[in-house]
Amino acid sequence: MARPLGSFKVTDLERAIKGARNVGLPILRTEIGKDGRIILIHSETPAMPADQETIEI
Repeated sequence: MARPLGSFKVTDLERAIKGARNVGLPILRTEIGKDGRIILIHSETPAMPADQETIEI
């Protein structure tokens, strides 16, 4: 059964945040629309994890 319009689950938000963090995007703000849409606002440059080395080519 489909969820009613405007509903979301906390796990949906957690999944979106974890996905953004896994690719190194620093999240500045999150928004949840009345239609249930999750919007993650992040800066343009991904944050590099401290344990990752930079490689110059």
